[in-house]
Amino acid sequence: MQEQTKKITEAVIDQKLAEKIANIKKEKALDYLAKLQKHQHTLNTLHFYGTTLEEVNIHKSDEYFSTWFQDANNGDIHAMHSILDHFEPLEIITNMGHNYRSRFSENSAEIILDFRPDQVTPQFHYELDGADLLKRPLTLEERKENIKPYLYSCILRIAKELMLYFPLNKISFLVNCPTIKMDKKVLSVTSEQVQYFLENKYGDTFIKTFESTVLN
Repeated sequence: MQEQTKKITEAVIDQKLAEKIANIKKEKALDYLAKLQKHQHTLNTLHFYGTTLEEVNIHKSDEYFSTWFQDANNGDIHAMHSILDHFEPLEIITNMGHNYRSRFSENSAEIILDFRPDQVTPQFHYELDGADLLKRPLTLEERKENIKPYLYSCILRIAKELMLYFPLNKISFLVNCPTIKMDKKVLSVTSEQVQYFLENKYGDTFIKTFESTVLN
C-alpha cells in the first residue's frame, strides 16, 4: 500500500513538473511571438518616426548651417548633398542594409532605392502548438505581403525626411527589390500624400491605400 501511494505521489509530482515546464515553454514562445510582432510593426511604421520639423528649424537657424539651407532653398545641389552628408537624415535606411542614390532638381528629387529586406524581415512563419513553437519557411507570396508595408513605409520615410530639409513638392522613386519586382516602375510621392499618411494611423488599409494612390 505504501509503495502504491509512493508511485501515485511521484506520478503527481512528475505531472506537475511537466505542466510547469510546458507553461515556461509556452510563455517563452508567446514572448518571442510578441517580439516578432513588435519588430514587424516597427518596420511598417518607419514613416512616423525620425526628424521633426522643430529639429530642422533649429539646424536652419544655426549660424554655421543657415547658409547651407539658404543655398539649398535656392536650388544649390551641392548644398543639398552637403546637408544630407552632415545631418544624415536617411542613415536608418542604410543602417538597415539598403542603398539609395539621389538626384535633385527644382522642387523635386529622384531616388533610386536598392531595397534589401531579407536582412531584417522574418523568413519563417511561427505558430504556437500547445507549448511548442512551430516554424516553417514563408512562401514567396507570404514574404511579399510581409515586405510590402515595410517597403512603402521606407519610401514615405525617405520622402518625409527630404521634404523636411528641402523645399520639395514631389519625389520620384525607382525601386530595385529582389523579392518584389517593381518592373522598373517609377513611383511619385507628393508632399500632400506624405502628410496624409502621417495624419492617419497605420492599419489594415495601409497597403491598399498606398497602392491605390502612390502606385496607381
